[in-house]
Amino acid sequence: MAPHPSKPAARRSRVHPRIIGHAVGKLCGWEGKLGVVIECFQQGSRESEQRTDVRALDHDEVGLGRPLVCVRCRHLITTTAARIEVAGSHRHVRTNPHGIEFAFACFAVAPGCQSVTPPSSEFSWFAGYTWEIGCCERCREHLGWRFAAADQVFFGLIVDRLVEEEPPPKA
Repeated sequence: MAPHPSKPAARRSRVHPRIIGHAVGKLCGWEGKLGVVIECFQQGSRESEQRTDVRALDHDEVGLGRPLVCVRCRHLITTTAARIEVAGSHRHVRTNPHGIEFAFACFAVAPGCQSVTPPSSEFSWFAGYTWEIGCCERCREHLGWRFAAADQVFFGLIVDRLVEEEPPPKA
């Protein structure tokens, strides 16, 4: 199905969201939360298969990506394997109505980022999308936004609020 002309297009992923969900669950040890993580990824998968062309931008040698954690509390938010392009770019810089500029990157899923506001369509940076403020589910640091249209969801995460976790040393 062709993307709606007023909505930004993204590119299709080589790694199925369900596989990324399992990877995130393993990386963060969320055995008790794995069902929630998988459900989140499956929801993204259903929406992606309808219209979105999502393209993963980074993978490690086993396709799981590297963990991206909250800079404040080191809680796992997403992985590099969940990176996507939206409206032709992975990274965007936008200014809110208060004049505050944000540099953010787009991700298909972010299980560690929790929406804390109701959806709003006012001042959306992406035509046809609502947005919700997203915070770290552990420390409540503002991490970015969850953007949703009728058939697509993605996260815009503020670049300087995430840090790439160092991989464990190889034995």
